[in-house]
Amino acid sequence: MGGHIKNERQARPLLRLVLEPEKLFAAVSLALKDNPSPSESDFAAAAKKVVPQLPRKKQSI
Repeated sequence: MGGHIKNERQARPLLRLVLEPEKLFAAVSLALKDNPSPSESDFAAAAKKVVPQLPRKKQSI
């Protein structure tokens, strides 16, 4: 898995999946399936597909 991530920027979208190795592996596999040489945006899109982020609430002052 680490051989496909070439630099730190590519790993940033995957950091929130570190505590869940099966989801991390699924996101990397999905990114590789779509593109044999994935970029940062490919990893980010795969991470969003595996675990969608909830929208942030706007804080009122």
